[in-house]
Amino acid sequence: MANAKSNVVSARYEFRVFSLDLDKQMGLLSNAGEFLERERRTDIYFLGKDISPSFKLRNCQSLDLKIMRRKAEGYELWAPGGVVELPANRTEIELAFEDTSSFPPFLQNRMYDRTDIIKAFKKFGHAAVPVRKLRIRLRIHEVLAEITRATPQSSPPSWTIAIEGLDRETLENCRQWLQLGDARNVSYPEWLSRVAPPG
Repeated sequence: MANAKSNVVSARYEFRVFSLDLDKQMGLLSNAGEFLERERRTDIYFLGKDISPSFKLRNCQSLDLKIMRRKAEGYELWAPGGVVELPANRTEIELAFEDTSSFPPFLQNRMYDRTDIIKAFKKFGHAAVPVRKLRIRLRIHEVLAEITRATPQSSPPSWTIAIEGLDRETLENCRQWLQLGDARNVSYPEWLSRVAPPG
């Protein structure tokens, strides 16, 4: 179990775009970036009325929370809010996250597996949206970048490119290099709320 209080991952500014045509940007990243990893997984996003706390089941195995702290000049500052491996009980969940006020109510003395977590969030008014991902992660100097083919359940696939880091000026230089200066930043929850039917 991971505890949010000991999480070494700091908040990062992020810029993300979704499009069916990102060939130019993918070529630039592939040629200039330092390859970090390739992964294939399915995440289940929980979409409520407020998408600034972004809940998901990472690889359908662990409950993960990211919190959007603020927007700044086209970027969003996302911070890790905690993660817990499933199955887990209410006490383990509360210890793993910095704030559980936006969580569904969990019962004491009960273990929650993936199915139970999905049911709890749906009962709490969230849509559960599975997304298949084929992702490549790279590094461009101090900037982390990813190229992902994302396929929500019952929706066509789309490409997404994201850059993230601690320094907005460095990120902005990378964004201009990628010729995305006129693009709008769109997070996964915002995109899914538009393109994916409730699940």
